[in-house]
Amino acid sequence: VYAVEAWMGLRYREHAMIYKILREGYEAFVLFSFMQFLLAYLGGAVPLARRLHLKRRKGQSQAHMFPCNLFLETWPLGAKFVRMTLIGTLQYIPASLLV
Repeated sequence: VYAVEAWMGLRYREHAMIYKILREGYEAFVLFSFMQFLLAYLGGAVPLARRLHLKRRKGQSQAHMFPCNLFLETWPLGAKFVRMTLIGTLQYIPASLLV
């Protein structure tokens, strides 16, 4: 689907903006679907948060990747980690459509 939309945008340049919006919408849909798939595979948001909370009791945490680790604090594992990850993903979806 993504490749066909990209080809159509190149082939019919006068409609390229429409195809770009469709492509971005499809990308947002795929990202949201993948997030839902991961949550389902991991047992749901609440059980995942419980398992991560048990890891936090063992002293484990999740640092951000470079360069974000230079200015963002480490997120403790648990409900906040799951919530912030979901919020970040859900914020990306409309932002990607607007940009």
